[in-house]
Amino acid sequence: MKKIKYIISILILFLVSCESKTESLYISFTLTKEENNELISEVYYIDLQTEEVKKIVEVPYTSQYPLTAYSKRENVVYYTAKDETGNADQVYKYDLEKQEITQLTDSFFAINYIIPTDTKIFIGGIPLNANHFSVRPFVYDIDTKRLKDLTWDEDLNFSFINYDPVNNDYIASAYSSTDEKLRISNQDIKPYEPGTNYLYRFNESNHKQLLKSDGIEIDAVAINGDNNYFSNQRTFLHRIKSSKSEKDYENLDWDNWSYEALIYVDDKYAYFINDRTIFKYDIDSKENKVIFEDNKDERKINNAIILSE
Repeated sequence: MKKIKYIISILILFLVSCESKTESLYISFTLTKEENNELISEVYYIDLQTEEVKKIVEVPYTSQYPLTAYSKRENVVYYTAKDETGNADQVYKYDLEKQEITQLTDSFFAINYIIPTDTKIFIGGIPLNANHFSVRPFVYDIDTKRLKDLTWDEDLNFSFINYDPVNNDYIASAYSSTDEKLRISNQDIKPYEPGTNYLYRFNESNHKQLLKSDGIEIDAVAINGDNNYFSNQRTFLHRIKSSKSEKDYENLDWDNWSYEALIYVDDKYAYFINDRTIFKYDIDSKENKVIFEDNKDERKINNAIILSE
């Protein structure tokens, strides 16, 4: 009897833990606009449990790509901006309580992704003076202020990266920078065709190749537990299990949806951006629900990432 009670207690604890993780998820996204001849990035978040939308702050948009991420846990905004040279982008921290700005990095040329986790920030960026002009994975330790290079192949250019905040894993599509340059330079000889795309799942300790795809251009990725998602033509979504071989991916027959960017997919819903609108797609009913919409033509949603409190 004691053993049965113990097992039940463990199950209840597990279910509560899973529920609390789900309830703590939110989307941080960037909305850009022009105001008084200056570009501005507005920082927003959406609570996935309540679907509350809240504007956090505005920061200057001076980087090559407008990129922000709101850390609800720390009550700070991480964003990219030009450094003092005016020739490179770095990661900055804006403390919302103290209203202080701190420059965190000094070794990047351009940055495409910033993802704050517990005590670290994942950065997908092009380092200064690199042998290949490629987006590569890095982790910045907030406590030690050290930048760790996670690159396992400098020739790989990471085109799309996404995050699993529950398991602290990443998924990315990538291709060879060298091969891409060769295909572009040979366009006059033969028509351009997409080259080999790779799909990786990784964390700070290791990486695993999930897929090697010839002639299929991956244009979106998402990750949730053992489920790894990728798409082509921004309509056709595929899923591959981490425990399966790369030949075993399945095509998901989802109707009534098309997107510019894929944010997150769980067991019930998919969150995506299309035409200045963020949608919540019900996988079972195939219905879309608008959870954020901006009707001003001069503004644009530039990026969004799933995070955990």
